[in-house]
Amino acid sequence: MLEHWRPQDCPLEEAEDRELVRQAVAKLPREQAEVVVLKIWEGFTFAEIAETIGESPNTAASRYRYALEKLTRSLQPLTPPQFSTPQQSPAREVDHV
Repeated sequence: MLEHWRPQDCPLEEAEDRELVRQAVAKLPREQAEVVVLKIWEGFTFAEIAETIGESPNTAASRYRYALEKLTRSLQPLTPPQFSTPQQSPAREVDHV
């Protein structure tokens, strides 16, 4: 399945961004990468993915969730500021009176 996926299938505008996404997906464990490609670029449901990979829909969804967590971390530089996760500010000490 992954052999047929190419960076040009990625809907990003910049070729450099498409290549970064391709590299990030390629670094995922094969089982996770396969689910990501099927879900995002092929538009499969988790039931369809489960049937394709021979696993349960819950397993497909779990692999997808773990893959998205990894992709979010590795592609953080591509995330526009309005969509990035807010930085946690250090805890302030509170004076007790």
